[in-house]
Amino acid sequence: MSCPWSRVGFPNRNECNRHIKHQHAGSMYACSYSWCPKKFPRKDSRNRHEKLVHEKPDSRLNRKLEKKRMEEEAKTRRLAEANSSAGAGRFKNMLKKKKSMSRLATR
Repeated sequence: MSCPWSRVGFPNRNECNRHIKHQHAGSMYACSYSWCPKKFPRKDSRNRHEKLVHEKPDSRLNRKLEKKRMEEEAKTRRLAEANSSAGAGRFKNMLKKKKSMSRLATR
């Protein structure tokens, strides 16, 4: 095992065993939020993560997600505006074509 803590050592064997159990082996506790890939060696670490990251409204992650959501909304709004103005332009072009076609037909 290439753990840097093996060089430092532990005060007793129990501390070493606890370290190995929680850091290098054993079951991992996955975050309860399905889209979050985080896993933790201890249940209390996972609970702390969920509380501080996902459940706290002003956490860095939630601010980032809110910013991303706002950017997506703005992008959607801009696209809708562009499509509506482009649609109006296409409609005007269609009318011009119809008028020119009707002029040709009357000649």
